[in-house]
Parts: sequence; C-alpha cells; structure tokens
Amino acid sequence: MRKVLIISKEWKLRSYLKAELLERQVQSVCLEDIDDVNDGEDFVLGFIDCKGQDLSQIKKFINSTKMRLIVLDYPYPVNQVISLTRPVTIGDCVQKIEEVIK
Repeated sequence: MRKVLIISKEWKLRSYLKAELLERQVQSVCLEDIDDVNDGEDFVLGFIDCKGQDLSQIKKFINSTKMRLIVLDYPYPVNQVISLTRPVTIGDCVQKIEEVIK
C-alpha cells in the first residue's frame, strides 16, 4: 500500500489529511516535527507544513530525501518540491497529494 508522510504542528491538518487519505486507500504516517522522521521508512510522498518548523531542518530534509515532496508555506523556491501557500483547504491539499501519487 502507498504511504504518505505528513509533518505538521497542527493536529487538525494531520488528522483531516490522514482521514481523507485513508478513504482513498492511502496509508499515512503523521508526525509533529521534521526531526521525528525515520529515514528507513518507504514513503511515496512527503507533505510538510512549514508553520512552526525549523526551516533549516526542512531545507536539510529536502536536500537529503529522494521522495517527492509537497511543502506548505516554504519561503524559498525549490525545484524538486511542489509548493503550496496558505490559504489552502484540506481538499486542495488532498487533491495535490492525489495528483502526485497517481
């Protein structure tokens, strides 16, 4: 089964995304901090909400990972990631995730 990594300080965003993805037969692992990521796990996509996170840690993660990434509110342009900026809805996020993992 496909797995998506969700990193966000906002529990509402994490839980809504997890529920929406589960309806679509997509597993997800939700973490609060970028530091909690286990490199050994195999994800098809990472969704990172930059709000409240350490941007230098996110930059390091972006540069070190091979997985596709959707990043919410990252202030710098990065080629290999899909950037979203607030205001976005949960539906917008889910739609973007679906587009990437198809």
